[in-house]
Amino acid sequence: TPEDEARVEVSVKPKQPEPEPDKKSSIEVVKTANVAQVGRVGDQIGYTIVVRNTGETILTDIQVVDPLTDLNTRIASRNPGESSTLTTIYTIKPTDIASGNSVFNKVTVQGLDPQGKSVQDEDTVEVKVVPLPIKLPNAFTPNGDGINDTFKIEGLEFYDRAELIIINRWGNEVYRSDNYNNDWAGLNLHDGTYYYMIKAYKGNVVTPISGWVVLKR
Repeated sequence: TPEDEARVEVSVKPKQPEPEPDKKSSIEVVKTANVAQVGRVGDQIGYTIVVRNTGETILTDIQVVDPLTDLNTRIASRNPGESSTLTTIYTIKPTDIASGNSVFNKVTVQGLDPQGKSVQDEDTVEVKVVPLPIKLPNAFTPNGDGINDTFKIEGLEFYDRAELIIINRWGNEVYRSDNYNNDWAGLNLHDGTYYYMIKAYKGNVVTPISGWVVLKR
């Protein structure tokens, strides 16, 4: 009879949802320079820095540090896929030219994921230092107006030192310096044409240069 039949109860557990995979947190920084090489003191390198959240979580307290240009700033937060663009400038110093080496500039970036863990990245850009040939003026005007008041030799900073001798049109020596520093102003001399002899020293190499320059107040 139906009452005598065995009853079998089957319990069915509800299906558990699949655990969500851990979301990845990551950050990227890319730096570029607006020039490939420099050659004079005072030349400027403009850097563009792009910081991007390349992960799947919000990043907060993002710090960007570029020691060479004294850049140290913070970005409050960035959502996945968002980016920030920063710019900064470095001005070439005499030591950069004298060394003849490239300018290497590294930027680092660091942020925090939702669990407070650090994510970071860095990027380095090289700009070559290629000193330009010495450039000499054919005239200077030492009249005290602050413009072109001295006999300025461009590119002198690339050399260890330079000797300069100035001779007038009669062949008389009127100025001498064993370590010239772009400071001859023709004091106590008349307007006219003068002749220079230069020896520029770089290590064991001596570069002789000669020519003329007009002094006019």
